[in-house]
Amino acid sequence: MDQFSEPLLCFRELVQNSVDAEAKKIEIKTGYDKDKQLLEIQVIDDGAGMSLDNIRTYLTLFDSTKDTNIKKIGQMGAGKVFAHALKPKLMTVETGNGEQGYRVVFNPDLSGKILETTPHEGTNVRLFIPMKLTKARAFNKKLEEVVGEWCKYIKTPLFINGQKINEPFKIKGDYVERIEEEGLEAEIAFKSFGYEFFKGGILLEKTHYLYSRDNEKGDILSLFGGLVNAERVDFPISRNGVVRNEEYYELIRTVKKNIVKKFTPRFIDEIKDKIDSKKIIIDQPFINRFFHHILANNGYGWLDRQTLDRINQLPILENADGSFLSVNKVKEKAKQQGYLYYLIDGSFSATELSAFLDNDIPVLRKPEMLVREDIFKHESKQCLDNGYYKGYMSERFGVFNFSRISDLLTRGFVSKISLSSTGGGFLGTRTDNDGNFDNPFDFSKLRIYGADFKDFQGNPQENILLDSYWDENCREHSVILNVSHPFMKSMRDLALKNQRLAYYFIACELIKSKKVFDNASARLRENEMLRIGLKAVDNE
Repeated sequence: MDQFSEPLLCFRELVQNSVDAEAKKIEIKTGYDKDKQLLEIQVIDDGAGMSLDNIRTYLTLFDSTKDTNIKKIGQMGAGKVFAHALKPKLMTVETGNGEQGYRVVFNPDLSGKILETTPHEGTNVRLFIPMKLTKARAFNKKLEEVVGEWCKYIKTPLFINGQKINEPFKIKGDYVERIEEEGLEAEIAFKSFGYEFFKGGILLEKTHYLYSRDNEKGDILSLFGGLVNAERVDFPISRNGVVRNEEYYELIRTVKKNIVKKFTPRFIDEIKDKIDSKKIIIDQPFINRFFHHILANNGYGWLDRQTLDRINQLPILENADGSFLSVNKVKEKAKQQGYLYYLIDGSFSATELSAFLDNDIPVLRKPEMLVREDIFKHESKQCLDNGYYKGYMSERFGVFNFSRISDLLTRGFVSKISLSSTGGGFLGTRTDNDGNFDNPFDFSKLRIYGADFKDFQGNPQENILLDSYWDENCREHSVILNVSHPFMKSMRDLALKNQRLAYYFIACELIKSKKVFDNASARLRENEMLRIGLKAVDNE
Protein backbone atom coordinates (compact mmCIF):
# COMPACT_ATOMS: atom_id res chain seq x y z
CA MET A 1 0.00 0.00 0.00
CA ASP A 2 2.96 2.28 0.39
CA GLN A 3 4.10 1.72 -3.21
CA PHE A 4 2.55 4.96 -4.47
CA SER A 5 3.74 8.47 -3.76
CA GLU A 6 0.25 9.47 -4.97
CA PRO A 7 -2.43 7.36 -3.16
CA LEU A 8 -5.02 8.17 -5.85
CA LEU A 9 -3.03 6.02 -8.25
CA CYS A 10 -4.93 3.10 -6.76
CA PHE A 11 -7.71 4.08 -9.21
CA ARG A 12 -5.29 3.41 -12.04
CA GLU A 13 -5.13 -0.16 -10.69
CA LEU A 14 -8.90 -0.46 -10.64
CA VAL A 15 -9.16 0.89 -14.18
CA GLN A 16 -6.48 -1.61 -15.23
CA ASN A 17 -8.58 -4.43 -13.81
CA SER A 18 -11.60 -3.23 -15.79
CA VAL A 19 -9.57 -3.06 -19.00
CA ASP A 20 -8.25 -6.57 -18.38
CA ALA A 21 -11.84 -7.75 -17.90
CA GLU A 22 -12.49 -6.52 -21.48
CA ALA A 23 -15.08 -4.01 -20.34
CA LYS A 24 -16.84 -1.99 -23.01
CA LYS A 25 -17.36 0.93 -20.63
CA ILE A 26 -15.79 2.07 -17.34
CA GLU A 27 -17.40 4.62 -15.02
CA ILE A 28 -15.99 6.28 -11.91
CA LYS A 29 -18.67 7.93 -9.80
CA THR A 30 -18.41 9.86 -6.55
CA GLY A 31 -21.01 10.85 -3.99
CA TYR A 32 -21.00 12.44 -0.53
CA ASP A 33 -23.09 11.74 2.55
CA LYS A 34 -23.06 14.98 4.59
CA ASP A 35 -24.60 13.39 7.66
CA LYS A 36 -22.04 10.59 7.86
CA GLN A 37 -19.24 12.72 6.32
CA LEU A 38 -18.44 9.81 4.00
CA LEU A 39 -17.15 10.10 0.45
CA GLU A 40 -18.27 7.19 -1.74
CA ILE A 41 -16.33 6.29 -4.89
CA GLN A 42 -17.50 3.63 -7.33
CA VAL A 43 -15.54 2.07 -10.19
CA ILE A 44 -18.08 0.30 -12.40
CA ASP A 45 -17.47 -1.81 -15.48
CA ASP A 46 -19.45 -4.20 -17.68
CA GLY A 47 -16.58 -6.59 -18.27
CA ALA A 48 -16.29 -10.26 -17.42
CA GLY A 49 -17.03 -10.59 -13.72
CA MET A 50 -15.54 -13.18 -11.39
CA SER A 51 -16.71 -16.65 -10.57
CA LEU A 52 -16.39 -18.00 -7.00
CA ASP A 53 -13.06 -19.66 -7.86
CA ASN A 54 -11.80 -16.39 -9.38
CA ILE A 55 -12.79 -14.53 -6.22
CA ARG A 56 -10.85 -16.93 -4.02
CA THR A 57 -7.79 -16.39 -6.19
CA TYR A 58 -8.48 -12.64 -6.12
CA LEU A 59 -8.35 -12.66 -2.32
CA THR A 60 -4.79 -14.05 -2.39
CA LEU A 61 -2.17 -11.30 -2.70
CA PHE A 62 0.21 -11.69 -5.68
CA ASP A 63 -1.96 -14.45 -7.12
CA SER A 64 -3.82 -13.66 -10.31
CA THR A 65 -5.66 -15.41 -13.10
CA LYS A 66 -3.91 -13.06 -15.56
CA ASP A 67 -0.26 -13.91 -14.86
CA THR A 68 0.40 -15.75 -18.13
CA ASN A 69 -1.28 -13.23 -20.45
CA ILE A 70 1.17 -10.52 -21.53
CA LYS A 71 -1.68 -8.35 -22.83
CA LYS A 72 -3.14 -8.09 -19.34
CA ILE A 73 -1.88 -5.23 -17.22
CA GLY A 74 -2.75 -6.33 -13.68
CA GLN A 75 -0.70 -9.49 -13.53
CA MET A 76 0.05 -9.73 -9.81
CA GLY A 77 -3.36 -9.56 -8.15
CA ALA A 78 -2.36 -6.49 -6.14
CA GLY A 79 -5.07 -4.09 -7.34
CA LYS A 80 -7.45 -4.73 -4.45
CA VAL A 81 -4.67 -3.99 -1.94
CA PHE A 82 -3.60 -0.61 -3.31
CA ALA A 83 -7.09 0.86 -2.82
CA HIS A 84 -6.51 0.58 0.94
CA ALA A 85 -3.83 3.27 0.61
CA LEU A 86 -6.78 5.67 0.90
CA LYS A 87 -7.68 4.16 4.31
CA PRO A 88 -11.35 3.47 3.51
CA LYS A 89 -13.79 2.70 6.31
CA LEU A 90 -15.30 0.04 4.10
CA MET A 91 -14.56 -1.45 0.69
CA THR A 92 -16.87 -3.77 -1.25
CA VAL A 93 -16.52 -5.53 -4.57
CA GLU A 94 -19.72 -6.63 -6.31
CA THR A 95 -19.07 -8.90 -9.27
CA GLY A 96 -20.84 -11.40 -11.48
CA ASN A 97 -20.37 -13.39 -14.66
CA GLY A 98 -23.99 -13.29 -15.78
CA GLU A 99 -24.90 -16.56 -14.14
CA GLN A 100 -23.71 -15.83 -10.62
CA GLY A 101 -23.32 -12.81 -8.41
CA TYR A 102 -21.15 -12.13 -5.35
CA ARG A 103 -20.23 -9.37 -2.95
CA VAL A 104 -16.84 -9.27 -1.26
CA VAL A 105 -16.70 -7.08 1.84
CA PHE A 106 -13.24 -5.94 2.94
CA ASN A 107 -12.36 -4.70 6.41
CA PRO A 108 -9.60 -2.12 7.01
CA ASP A 109 -7.16 -4.96 7.81
CA LEU A 110 -7.93 -6.56 4.39
CA SER A 111 -9.85 -9.41 5.95
CA GLY A 112 -13.30 -9.96 4.55
CA LYS A 113 -16.14 -12.26 3.62
CA ILE A 114 -17.89 -13.44 0.46
CA LEU A 115 -21.66 -13.06 0.11
CA GLU A 116 -23.82 -14.44 -2.69
CA THR A 117 -26.08 -11.94 -4.52
CA THR A 118 -28.41 -11.99 -7.49
CA PRO A 119 -26.69 -12.87 -10.82
CA HIS A 120 -25.40 -9.90 -12.81
CA GLU A 121 -22.62 -8.99 -15.29
CA GLY A 122 -19.60 -6.83 -14.51
CA THR A 123 -17.88 -5.45 -11.43
CA ASN A 124 -18.50 -2.53 -9.08
CA VAL A 125 -15.78 -1.57 -6.58
CA ARG A 126 -17.06 0.78 -3.86
CA LEU A 127 -14.95 2.71 -1.35
CA PHE A 128 -16.32 4.60 1.66
CA ILE A 129 -13.77 7.12 3.00
CA PRO A 130 -14.32 9.35 6.06
CA MET A 131 -13.74 12.91 4.85
CA LYS A 132 -15.00 16.45 5.38
CA LEU A 133 -16.87 18.15 2.54
CA THR A 134 -14.10 20.61 1.61
CA LYS A 135 -11.58 17.80 1.35
CA ALA A 136 -14.07 15.71 -0.64
CA ARG A 137 -14.36 18.45 -3.25
CA ALA A 138 -10.57 18.68 -3.55
CA PHE A 139 -10.44 14.89 -3.73
CA ASN A 140 -12.83 14.84 -6.70
CA LYS A 141 -10.77 17.39 -8.57
CA LYS A 142 -7.52 15.52 -7.90
CA LEU A 143 -9.17 12.24 -8.91
CA GLU A 144 -10.00 13.63 -12.35
CA GLU A 145 -6.43 14.90 -12.79
CA VAL A 146 -4.72 11.67 -11.73
CA VAL A 147 -6.95 9.26 -13.63
CA GLY A 148 -6.93 11.56 -16.65
CA GLU A 149 -3.13 11.71 -16.72
CA TRP A 150 -2.52 8.00 -16.27
CA CYS A 151 -5.49 6.42 -18.08
CA LYS A 152 -6.51 8.81 -20.87
CA TYR A 153 -5.10 6.63 -23.66
CA ILE A 154 -6.97 3.40 -22.89
CA LYS A 155 -9.25 2.31 -25.72
CA THR A 156 -12.15 1.48 -23.41
CA PRO A 157 -14.47 4.50 -22.93
CA LEU A 158 -13.73 5.91 -19.46
CA PHE A 159 -16.00 8.37 -17.64
CA ILE A 160 -15.59 10.28 -14.37
CA ASN A 161 -18.92 11.57 -13.07
CA GLY A 162 -20.31 11.45 -16.60
CA GLN A 163 -17.37 13.22 -18.28
CA LYS A 164 -15.39 11.20 -20.83
CA ILE A 165 -11.64 11.53 -20.31
CA ASN A 166 -10.25 9.41 -23.17
CA GLU A 167 -7.93 11.15 -25.64
CA PRO A 168 -6.50 10.00 -29.00
CA PHE A 169 -3.05 8.39 -28.78
CA LYS A 170 -1.37 11.33 -30.49
CA ILE A 171 1.55 13.66 -29.88
CA LYS A 172 1.90 17.22 -31.15
CA GLY A 173 4.87 18.37 -33.20
CA ASP A 174 6.01 19.57 -36.62
CA TYR A 175 7.68 16.24 -37.39
CA VAL A 176 5.75 13.24 -36.08
CA GLU A 177 5.84 9.63 -37.23
CA ARG A 178 3.67 6.73 -36.08
CA ILE A 179 4.96 3.24 -35.41
CA GLU A 180 2.54 0.33 -35.59
CA GLU A 181 3.88 -3.19 -35.24
CA GLU A 182 2.63 -6.29 -33.50
CA GLY A 183 2.46 -5.48 -29.80
CA LEU A 184 3.75 -1.92 -30.32
CA GLU A 185 2.09 1.42 -30.95
CA ALA A 186 4.12 4.63 -30.76
CA GLU A 187 3.98 8.30 -31.68
CA ILE A 188 7.47 9.78 -32.08
CA ALA A 189 8.12 13.52 -32.42
CA PHE A 190 11.34 15.29 -33.41
CA LYS A 191 12.70 17.88 -30.95
CA SER A 192 10.50 16.51 -28.19
CA PHE A 193 11.81 15.76 -24.72
CA GLY A 194 11.54 12.34 -23.11
CA TYR A 195 9.32 9.37 -23.73
CA GLU A 196 6.21 8.19 -21.92
CA PHE A 197 5.75 4.43 -21.60
CA PHE A 198 2.35 2.75 -21.60
CA LYS A 199 0.95 -0.74 -21.50
CA GLY A 200 -2.63 -1.16 -22.68
CA GLY A 201 -2.88 2.64 -22.73
CA ILE A 202 -2.05 2.85 -18.99
CA LEU A 203 0.87 5.15 -18.22
CA LEU A 204 3.80 3.38 -16.55
CA GLU A 205 6.58 5.97 -16.68
CA LYS A 206 6.80 9.66 -17.57
CA THR A 207 9.76 11.54 -19.10
CA HIS A 208 11.51 8.25 -19.62
CA TYR A 209 14.95 8.21 -21.22
CA LEU A 210 15.38 5.37 -23.71
CA TYR A 211 18.38 3.27 -22.74
CA SER A 212 20.00 1.61 -25.73
CA ARG A 213 22.71 -0.99 -25.42
CA ASP A 214 23.89 -0.53 -29.00
CA ASN A 215 27.47 0.57 -29.49
CA GLU A 216 26.32 3.87 -30.93
CA LYS A 217 28.21 7.06 -31.65
CA GLY A 218 26.11 9.81 -30.18
CA ASP A 219 22.51 9.22 -29.10
CA ILE A 220 19.93 9.62 -31.83
CA LEU A 221 17.05 8.71 -29.51
CA SER A 222 17.73 11.86 -27.45
CA LEU A 223 16.75 13.99 -30.46
CA PHE A 224 13.21 12.65 -30.21
CA GLY A 225 10.48 12.01 -27.69
CA GLY A 226 7.06 10.51 -27.72
CA LEU A 227 4.49 8.00 -26.57
CA VAL A 228 5.30 4.27 -26.54
CA ASN A 229 2.52 1.75 -25.89
CA ALA A 230 3.90 -1.80 -25.78
CA GLU A 231 2.45 -5.14 -24.72
CA ARG A 232 5.71 -6.83 -23.80
CA VAL A 233 7.09 -4.35 -21.26
CA ASP A 234 7.46 -5.49 -17.66
CA PHE A 235 6.99 -3.28 -14.61
CA PRO A 236 7.55 -3.43 -10.85
CA ILE A 237 4.70 -4.11 -8.44
CA SER A 238 4.10 -0.37 -8.06
CA ARG A 239 3.47 -0.09 -11.83
CA ASN A 240 5.65 3.05 -11.69
CA GLY A 241 8.44 2.38 -14.15
CA VAL A 242 9.62 -0.04 -16.77
CA VAL A 243 11.93 -2.99 -16.14
CA ARG A 244 15.12 -2.85 -18.24
CA ASN A 245 15.29 -6.46 -19.45
CA GLU A 246 15.99 -8.13 -22.79
CA GLU A 247 12.50 -7.43 -24.10
CA TYR A 248 12.90 -3.77 -23.16
CA TYR A 249 16.15 -3.43 -25.11
CA GLU A 250 14.65 -5.21 -28.10
CA LEU A 251 11.74 -2.75 -27.97
CA ILE A 252 14.12 0.23 -27.89
CA ARG A 253 15.99 -1.16 -30.87
CA THR A 254 12.70 -1.42 -32.75
CA VAL A 255 11.85 2.21 -31.93
CA LYS A 256 15.31 3.37 -33.03
CA LYS A 257 15.08 1.41 -36.29
CA ASN A 258 11.74 3.02 -37.09
CA ILE A 259 13.11 6.49 -36.28
CA VAL A 260 16.02 5.99 -38.67
CA LYS A 261 13.96 4.50 -41.49
CA LYS A 262 10.96 6.86 -41.23
CA PHE A 263 12.60 10.22 -40.52
CA THR A 264 15.60 9.89 -42.87
CA PRO A 265 13.65 10.10 -46.17
CA ARG A 266 11.36 12.74 -44.68
CA PHE A 267 14.25 15.02 -43.70
CA ILE A 268 16.03 14.46 -47.02
CA ASP A 269 12.91 15.64 -48.84
CA GLU A 270 12.46 18.52 -46.38
CA ILE A 271 15.93 19.93 -47.11
CA LYS A 272 15.74 19.39 -50.86
CA ASP A 273 12.27 20.99 -51.10
CA LYS A 274 13.41 24.06 -49.14
CA ILE A 275 16.55 24.37 -51.29
CA ASP A 276 14.51 24.13 -54.50
CA SER A 277 12.03 26.76 -53.24
CA LYS A 278 14.85 28.89 -51.75
CA LYS A 279 13.12 28.92 -48.37
CA ILE A 280 14.78 29.04 -44.97
CA ILE A 281 14.81 25.75 -43.08
CA ILE A 282 13.93 26.88 -39.56
CA ASP A 283 14.82 23.53 -38.01
CA GLN A 284 17.94 22.94 -40.08
CA PRO A 285 20.42 22.87 -37.13
CA PHE A 286 18.36 20.11 -35.51
CA ILE A 287 17.90 18.21 -38.76
CA ASN A 288 21.63 18.52 -39.37
CA ARG A 289 22.31 16.86 -36.01
CA PHE A 290 20.04 13.99 -37.01
CA PHE A 291 22.05 13.46 -40.20
CA HIS A 292 25.32 13.71 -38.28
CA HIS A 293 24.17 10.73 -36.21
CA ILE A 294 23.15 8.84 -39.33
CA LEU A 295 26.51 9.34 -41.07
CA ALA A 296 28.62 8.78 -37.94
CA ASN A 297 26.91 5.39 -37.49
CA ASN A 298 26.90 4.47 -41.19
CA GLY A 299 23.11 4.45 -41.29
CA TYR A 300 23.00 2.05 -38.32
CA GLY A 301 22.97 -0.77 -40.85
CA TRP A 302 19.38 0.07 -41.76
CA LEU A 303 19.99 2.45 -44.70
CA ASP A 304 21.37 1.55 -48.10
CA ARG A 305 24.46 3.09 -49.70
CA GLN A 306 22.39 5.17 -52.10
CA THR A 307 20.58 6.89 -49.21
CA LEU A 308 23.85 7.61 -47.40
CA ASP A 309 25.29 9.08 -50.61
CA ARG A 310 22.30 11.41 -50.85
CA ILE A 311 22.87 12.59 -47.27
CA ASN A 312 26.54 13.27 -48.01
CA GLN A 313 25.39 15.62 -50.79
CA LEU A 314 23.05 17.62 -48.54
CA PRO A 315 24.13 20.98 -47.00
CA ILE A 316 24.26 19.79 -43.37
CA LEU A 317 27.50 21.42 -42.15
CA GLU A 318 27.49 25.08 -41.08
CA ASN A 319 30.29 27.20 -42.52
CA ALA A 320 31.73 30.14 -40.58
CA ASP A 321 29.92 32.62 -42.87
CA GLY A 322 26.52 31.11 -42.04
CA SER A 323 26.15 29.10 -45.22
CA PHE A 324 25.74 25.33 -45.24
CA LEU A 325 27.99 22.87 -47.02
CA SER A 326 27.79 19.19 -47.90
CA VAL A 327 30.04 16.56 -46.39
CA ASN A 328 31.34 15.71 -49.85
CA LYS A 329 32.42 19.28 -50.53
CA VAL A 330 34.12 19.73 -47.16
CA LYS A 331 35.99 16.45 -47.56
CA GLU A 332 37.13 17.47 -51.02
CA LYS A 333 38.44 20.83 -49.74
CA ALA A 334 40.08 19.22 -46.71
CA LYS A 335 41.91 16.86 -49.03
CA GLN A 336 43.15 19.78 -51.16
CA GLN A 337 44.26 21.87 -48.16
CA GLY A 338 45.57 19.03 -46.02
CA TYR A 339 43.38 20.06 -43.05
CA LEU A 340 39.78 20.38 -42.01
CA TYR A 341 39.55 23.84 -40.40
CA TYR A 342 36.98 24.75 -37.78
CA LEU A 343 36.08 27.24 -35.03
CA ILE A 344 34.88 26.45 -31.53
CA ASP A 345 34.38 29.76 -29.71
CA GLY A 346 34.34 32.06 -32.74
CA SER A 347 37.25 34.25 -31.64
CA PHE A 348 38.91 34.16 -35.06
CA SER A 349 38.77 37.71 -36.47
CA ALA A 350 36.79 38.53 -39.60
CA THR A 351 40.00 39.59 -41.37
CA GLU A 352 41.71 36.31 -40.54
CA LEU A 353 38.63 34.34 -41.46
CA SER A 354 38.33 36.05 -44.85
CA ALA A 355 41.69 34.63 -45.85
CA PHE A 356 40.02 31.22 -45.81
CA LEU A 357 36.52 31.99 -47.01
CA ASP A 358 37.65 34.28 -49.85
CA ASN A 359 39.66 31.36 -51.17
CA ASP A 360 36.70 28.98 -50.91
CA ILE A 361 38.28 27.11 -47.98
CA PRO A 362 35.58 25.88 -45.56
CA VAL A 363 35.85 26.71 -41.87
CA LEU A 364 33.19 24.79 -39.95
CA ARG A 365 31.41 26.62 -37.14
CA LYS A 366 31.30 24.66 -33.85
CA PRO A 367 31.16 21.18 -35.36
CA GLU A 368 30.01 18.63 -32.80
CA MET A 369 32.18 15.68 -31.88
CA LEU A 370 30.28 13.36 -34.23
CA VAL A 371 31.42 15.55 -37.11
CA ARG A 372 35.03 15.97 -35.99
CA GLU A 373 35.73 12.49 -34.67
CA ASP A 374 33.54 10.24 -36.81
CA ILE A 375 32.37 11.79 -40.07
CA PHE A 376 35.83 13.32 -40.61
CA LYS A 377 37.83 10.77 -38.65
CA HIS A 378 40.37 10.29 -41.47
CA GLU A 379 41.03 14.01 -42.06
CA SER A 380 43.66 16.05 -40.24
CA LYS A 381 41.95 18.85 -38.32
CA GLN A 382 42.98 22.28 -37.12
CA CYS A 383 41.11 24.64 -34.81
CA LEU A 384 41.53 28.30 -35.83
CA ASP A 385 40.41 29.93 -32.60
CA ASN A 386 42.84 32.54 -31.33
CA GLY A 387 44.43 32.29 -27.93
CA TYR A 388 43.73 29.21 -25.94
CA TYR A 389 41.70 26.12 -26.57
CA LYS A 390 40.09 24.24 -23.72
CA GLY A 391 39.86 20.46 -24.06
CA TYR A 392 37.21 18.33 -22.38
CA MET A 393 36.91 14.57 -22.28
CA SER A 394 38.03 13.22 -25.66
CA GLU A 395 38.18 16.61 -27.39
CA ARG A 396 40.96 16.62 -29.95
CA PHE A 397 42.95 19.01 -32.03
CA GLY A 398 44.29 17.01 -34.91
CA VAL A 399 45.97 14.04 -33.25
CA PHE A 400 46.20 15.83 -29.90
CA ASN A 401 43.91 14.47 -27.22
CA PHE A 402 43.48 17.43 -24.89
CA SER A 403 42.06 15.38 -22.05
CA ARG A 404 45.31 13.41 -21.95
CA ILE A 405 47.32 16.58 -21.49
CA SER A 406 44.80 18.06 -19.07
CA ASP A 407 44.97 14.88 -17.02
CA LEU A 408 48.75 15.02 -17.19
CA LEU A 409 48.81 18.51 -15.73
CA THR A 410 45.92 18.38 -13.26
CA ARG A 411 46.42 14.88 -11.88
CA GLY A 412 50.16 14.49 -12.39
CA PHE A 413 52.15 11.81 -14.19
CA VAL A 414 54.19 8.82 -13.19
CA SER A 415 56.68 7.67 -15.79
CA LYS A 416 57.64 4.60 -13.82
CA ILE A 417 56.52 1.05 -14.40
CA SER A 418 58.07 -2.20 -13.35
CA LEU A 419 57.76 -5.00 -15.87
CA SER A 420 57.51 -8.56 -14.63
CA SER A 421 58.78 -11.59 -16.49
CA THR A 422 55.33 -12.13 -17.89
CA GLY A 423 55.15 -8.62 -19.31
CA GLY A 424 52.73 -7.35 -16.71
CA GLY A 425 53.22 -4.51 -14.27
CA PHE A 426 51.60 -1.89 -12.10
CA LEU A 427 51.57 1.87 -12.39
CA GLY A 428 53.89 3.52 -9.92
CA THR A 429 55.61 0.31 -8.85
CA ARG A 430 58.95 1.03 -7.16
CA THR A 431 61.95 -0.72 -8.65
CA ASP A 432 64.08 -0.91 -5.49
CA ASN A 433 63.84 -0.63 -1.75
CA ASP A 434 64.96 3.00 -1.49
CA GLY A 435 61.81 4.23 -3.21
CA ASN A 436 63.40 5.17 -6.55
CA PHE A 437 61.64 4.53 -9.80
CA ASP A 438 63.07 3.44 -13.09
CA ASN A 439 64.37 5.92 -15.68
CA PRO A 440 61.81 8.76 -15.94
CA PHE A 441 63.18 9.75 -19.33
CA ASP A 442 62.14 6.46 -20.91
CA PHE A 443 59.09 7.85 -22.66
CA SER A 444 57.83 4.39 -23.61
CA LYS A 445 56.95 3.94 -19.95
CA LEU A 446 55.03 7.18 -19.54
CA ARG A 447 51.67 6.68 -17.84
CA ILE A 448 48.95 9.07 -16.73
CA TYR A 449 48.32 8.51 -13.05
CA GLY A 450 45.87 9.88 -10.50
CA ALA A 451 48.38 11.59 -8.23
CA ASP A 452 50.24 14.87 -7.82
CA PHE A 453 53.53 15.53 -9.59
CA LYS A 454 56.54 13.56 -8.36
CA ASP A 455 60.16 14.58 -8.52
CA PHE A 456 62.80 12.52 -10.30
CA GLN A 457 63.10 10.22 -7.27
CA GLY A 458 59.39 9.60 -7.20
CA ASN A 459 58.76 11.69 -4.09
CA PRO A 460 55.61 13.85 -3.86
CA GLN A 461 56.06 17.60 -4.32
CA GLU A 462 54.35 20.03 -2.01
CA ASN A 463 54.27 22.75 -4.65
CA ILE A 464 52.42 21.02 -7.41
CA LEU A 465 51.93 22.79 -10.69
CA LEU A 466 48.16 22.95 -10.44
CA ASP A 467 45.68 22.59 -7.61
CA SER A 468 43.90 19.26 -7.98
CA TYR A 469 40.98 20.02 -5.68
CA TRP A 470 37.65 18.50 -6.71
CA ASP A 471 34.26 19.98 -5.94
CA GLU A 472 31.17 17.84 -6.58
CA ASN A 473 33.05 15.68 -9.08
CA CYS A 474 34.28 18.70 -11.01
CA ARG A 475 37.89 19.85 -10.89
CA GLU A 476 38.34 23.42 -9.72
CA HIS A 477 40.89 24.22 -12.41
CA SER A 478 41.62 23.07 -15.93
CA VAL A 479 44.49 23.56 -18.33
CA ILE A 480 44.01 25.17 -21.72
CA LEU A 481 46.46 25.22 -24.59
CA ASN A 482 47.56 27.90 -27.02
CA VAL A 483 47.46 25.95 -30.25
CA SER A 484 49.32 28.74 -32.06
CA HIS A 485 52.29 28.72 -29.68
CA PRO A 486 55.53 27.63 -31.42
CA PHE A 487 56.21 24.91 -28.87
CA MET A 488 52.71 23.49 -29.16
CA LYS A 489 52.94 23.61 -32.95
CA SER A 490 56.15 21.62 -32.83
CA MET A 491 54.55 19.14 -30.43
CA ARG A 492 51.56 18.83 -32.73
CA ASP A 493 53.85 17.95 -35.62
CA LEU A 494 55.72 15.50 -33.42
CA ALA A 495 52.45 13.92 -32.27
CA LEU A 496 51.63 13.08 -35.88
CA LYS A 497 54.51 10.60 -35.65
CA ASN A 498 54.58 9.71 -31.95
CA GLN A 499 51.89 10.96 -29.58
CA ARG A 500 53.43 9.48 -26.45
CA LEU A 501 56.73 11.16 -27.11
CA ALA A 502 54.99 14.53 -27.63
CA TYR A 503 53.09 14.21 -24.34
CA TYR A 504 56.30 13.26 -22.59
CA PHE A 505 58.19 16.28 -23.95
CA ILE A 506 55.42 18.57 -22.72
CA ALA A 507 55.73 17.07 -19.25
CA CYS A 508 59.52 17.37 -19.28
CA GLU A 509 59.32 21.04 -20.25
CA LEU A 510 57.13 21.64 -17.24
CA ILE A 511 59.32 19.92 -14.67
CA LYS A 512 62.80 20.67 -15.93
CA SER A 513 62.78 24.15 -14.39
CA LYS A 514 63.18 24.03 -10.62
CA LYS A 515 61.13 27.22 -10.46
CA VAL A 516 58.05 25.07 -10.76
CA PHE A 517 58.81 23.06 -7.65
CA ASP A 518 61.05 25.05 -5.32
CA ASN A 519 58.43 27.00 -3.38
CA ALA A 520 57.48 28.86 -6.51
CA SER A 521 54.86 31.57 -6.39
CA ALA A 522 51.66 31.27 -8.39
CA ARG A 523 53.03 33.95 -10.75
CA LEU A 524 56.20 31.97 -11.46
CA ARG A 525 54.23 28.83 -12.11
CA GLU A 526 51.95 30.72 -14.47
CA ASN A 527 54.94 32.12 -16.36
CA GLU A 528 56.45 28.66 -16.67
CA MET A 529 53.25 27.38 -18.20
CA LEU A 530 52.88 30.34 -20.53
CA ARG A 531 56.41 29.69 -21.74
CA ILE A 532 55.18 26.60 -23.58
CA GLY A 533 51.66 27.76 -24.37
CA LEU A 534 49.74 26.44 -21.37
CA LYS A 535 47.47 28.27 -18.97
CA ALA A 536 45.45 27.30 -15.88
CA VAL A 537 41.90 28.62 -15.66
CA ASP A 538 39.06 28.37 -13.17
CA ASN A 539 36.20 26.10 -14.13
CA GLU A 540 33.61 28.41 -12.63
